[in-house]
Amino acid sequence: MRQREEFENTTGFRRSILQISRQVIRLAADMIVQIRMRPSEHGSTQLEDMNAIKITDSLAALERWREEHAYATWTERTRIGSMAVWNATHIILRYGLLDAPVEDPSVQAAAMDILDLCIQAGDKIEYLNWVSDGVTLG
Repeated sequence: MRQREEFENTTGFRRSILQISRQVIRLAADMIVQIRMRPSEHGSTQLEDMNAIKITDSLAALERWREEHAYATWTERTRIGSMAVWNATHIILRYGLLDAPVEDPSVQAAAMDILDLCIQAGDKIEYLNWVSDGVTLG
């Protein structure tokens, strides 16, 4: 428990959302490599089916995370940071990997949530970047 709290206090993120985000970024990178390294295989049904399953699993994991953490008790810094990562990961999945248009309501909602989180953080955004280093802004 102490390690989790220490990690969250240091980074401003829940470790579990970073793990999901890492998996999604890795999936995106793998898909780019697949397209660049094996263009002849791009569009193959087997490869697309495998990627679709991974994307679906990632979307489900992201939604589960949000449901499980909806009423969690955490610091404001950790809540804002984790929810920003959640929304960014959602955009990567929907817009980046599923080719949803930028006008997609889900993509737009996630983008608006990120902006709202920035407004909530206000001037603290820069402070949040430096607080773990023991630097105070005057």
